[in-house]
Amino acid sequence: MDKGILVVSFGTSHKDTREKTIDKIVSSIKAEYADYRVYSAFSSYIIVKKLRKEGIVIDTVEEAFERLISDGIKEVIVQPTHIIKGIEYEKLCAVAEKYRIYFSNIIVGDPLISEEEDIINVAGFIESIGSKEYTLVLMGHGTEHFANSIYEKLQKYIKADNILIGTVEAKPTVYDIAEKPKHNKTVLLMPFMIVAGDHAINDMAGDEPDSWKNIFTSKGYSVKILLKGLGEYEFIQNMFIEHIRRAI
Repeated sequence: MDKGILVVSFGTSHKDTREKTIDKIVSSIKAEYADYRVYSAFSSYIIVKKLRKEGIVIDTVEEAFERLISDGIKEVIVQPTHIIKGIEYEKLCAVAEKYRIYFSNIIVGDPLISEEEDIINVAGFIESIGSKEYTLVLMGHGTEHFANSIYEKLQKYIKADNILIGTVEAKPTVYDIAEKPKHNKTVLLMPFMIVAGDHAINDMAGDEPDSWKNIFTSKGYSVKILLKGLGEYEFIQNMFIEHIRRAI
């Protein structure tokens, strides 16, 4: 078997969400593409280092490519579990390009939201998990990269007016959206990230005054928390499977 799929995630040090999201995505891909050898790597060196101190060994992207070479893999599909084509995606593409000479072919698949079709599909999925009983507020990561515009595009495709998307590190901020819920005084906060890791636990649901939970509470809303990464949903897992098919 000389064909391989390398699944690349930013990573998380939180075991529970890692098993429910990243590990589940990798398992789903293995089940769907039985004629490929499937590998996994984290792009965050900090998380990889932290996990190794705990006795958990996960390859960096470079280590994974070296493993592919050692195993005699000739054709590689690199499938990121990133949300958008931002900075992390571009870094991944740069590493893949560096290793291109060692393989007969390398294809880097699309992150979750890349084409208009993806925006439509994700918008429909988000609407399906919403409810009239509350305003669903999704916390995205956000980036200085121009790809951050995807969040605003996605918001426009969502027909429900009780679903809002904000970001931790870019626009729209939590303050941009905290005044918007009008029809319901109950807010459900959920990460718009593959894993429910540090950002979800601390920035969204933490006890600090500037956490999203406390900001919405200070505005008079009743706040509920859903610590569930997107990667837990079969619909999202299947989107990554389809992105690999699109790459092939």
